[in-house]
Amino acid sequence: MKLQYIILICISCLLFGCAKEMITVPVQGEPVLWIAHLQESDLSFVHVEDEKVTSTGLDFSVSDMEQINNETIILSSENEDFLYKLNSETGELTQWYEAGKGVNEIIYDSDKKLLFFSNRVENTVTAVDVENGNLFGKVEVGDLPVSMTINNEDRLLYVVNTESATISVIQMDDMKKEKEFATLKYPNGVFFDGEYLWIGGHGGDGILNDQVYLYDPGTGEEADRIEVGLMPIAFHANYSKSEVYVLSHGANRVYRINVEDRSVEQSIEVGANPHAITSDKQHIYVTSLDDHTLSIIDKETLQLIKQIEMNEGPYKMMLGDDNG
Repeated sequence: MKLQYIILICISCLLFGCAKEMITVPVQGEPVLWIAHLQESDLSFVHVEDEKVTSTGLDFSVSDMEQINNETIILSSENEDFLYKLNSETGELTQWYEAGKGVNEIIYDSDKKLLFFSNRVENTVTAVDVENGNLFGKVEVGDLPVSMTINNEDRLLYVVNTESATISVIQMDDMKKEKEFATLKYPNGVFFDGEYLWIGGHGGDGILNDQVYLYDPGTGEEADRIEVGLMPIAFHANYSKSEVYVLSHGANRVYRINVEDRSVEQSIEVGANPHAITSDKQHIYVTSLDDHTLSIIDKETLQLIKQIEMNEGPYKMMLGDDNG
């Protein structure tokens, strides 16, 4: 009888996620920039105060990261069936939620404690309650969802779908798709200024895009265009949303745009094929895939402070709660 119980416990662990491992994580209490790598199964940690770089190996490559609280980080991977929960204090990594392969972006709604993730294989967006790990809802979107942002006031989630060239508008509280409207071809990246959606992208039909398109999410109508460098694919706003930084990976540049009058105030060249951008109160950080660097930029002057050599393919970034 005891042997039967032991066998049942072992089977339960295999089936329901008892699998866990320990990884090396930074010591708590100092600002650290977490960087996932596209070409290696690594996490790198850039210690902001002294710019020291450390890293740890994983069994999978990370497609995105979201900090839930002071000790919990959720990791996704396009090639794994599970989302992973990482204890940032102890380094314990466990399988958390069976999401299926293809999860490419995650975003956290701290008001309702919901984690949303897009799946490029299923063309869906799913919401999971982070407090109990239960499914909250799931909805079909357009083809190849790649970018998401939240409208907290109206409780809407905006999803950019690259292959169908559409934006899906989802009611977050009941996970119902409200509408879907057309955009430029091969859109990528999204910023919501409180009134309009700013959308970047690669362009199509042999014509590369060098515009940021603004859309009214209520009507789906185009409201404006802003000229920047080739292929704007990522956005990052300051805390007040008075300025937005646009990353153009075809031009290898970052553009600072005044949100009110939509003027390009300044730009700076960064490493080859930049992919992700974030910031704290003093600095802007940009990862570049082709030359394997992290650019550190002075936020006030938009001047390059330093480029740090990284492991191959620095990709997504996460910078705790100190974003500014």
